[in-house]
Amino acid sequence: MYKKSREVIKMCVFDAMRKKNNYFKDFYDADKIEEIAAEIREMFELKETPTQIANILNKVGFKIFSLDMDDNLSGRIGIAKEFEKMLGSRKILQINSKDNRGHQRFTMAHELGHYIFDYNGHEEYANAYSLAEDDVNSPGEMRVNRFAAALLMPKNIFIDKYIARKTLGLDEVSICKSLAEEFEVSETAVSKRIVELGLN
Repeated sequence: MYKKSREVIKMCVFDAMRKKNNYFKDFYDADKIEEIAAEIREMFELKETPTQIANILNKVGFKIFSLDMDDNLSGRIGIAKEFEKMLGSRKILQINSKDNRGHQRFTMAHELGHYIFDYNGHEEYANAYSLAEDDVNSPGEMRVNRFAAALLMPKNIFIDKYIARKTLGLDEVSICKSLAEEFEVSETAVSKRIVELGLN
């Protein structure tokens, strides 16, 4: 009984977060986005890495599917009543089966970001994660990418692990490869995280 109640609380907790932050209107400050990611890590008791992103999505009701998609499409999120009968959940997340595991995990965190920042609580919602330049560089996409990076590569843990490798004398290529393996993300995501945290 307690476990079930706890799951219900976690399914509703993003609503409280949205209200607390004025439904994330004009919410693009990098430090505040980092704080939201840290708050979610605490909420789901994520003390270790790699972050169990699929577990978070499952706990808030998402069913995850791996599908063959176009190369420029990383994933899609959808919320609709009709999905319940068709797919077993009204919340679904589709990821590109052709992407590597690290990128798939980033896509899951990215789409969780859309669910938190952009979903307004109405019955239906849809979003596709496209790698087209115009899409990637939009404020909304930059926001959820920062969130995904902060959730999967938490700031303080990432900095400590980066400095530890730097102290050992590893070059940047080796550091990126090592951190990508540890956090289970792509080397590209690690390189971007190094830059956005001012470690380069």
